[in-house]
Amino acid sequence: RIASRLGQALATPIVCAESRFQLGVSIGISIYPANARNAEELLRTADIAMYQAKATDDGQESRYVIATIQANDASEAN
Repeated sequence: RIASRLGQALATPIVCAESRFQLGVSIGISIYPANARNAEELLRTADIAMYQAKATDDGQESRYVIATIQANDASEAN
């Protein structure tokens, strides 16, 4: 829910002087302890999820992916 609200907030165009800027966001979400056993693994699985979100070409400006990797798999991904 937070990622969705953040994406909506960033979807609002920013007007500065005579220029208009449209932002997009890709968010990777990792949940402790389901996706990681420590902070390092948690960051790594969130990073993987973020790159999965970036790779999703669904025409939306903002997207997010929740990590699907399990804690045991995260330690083996080194």
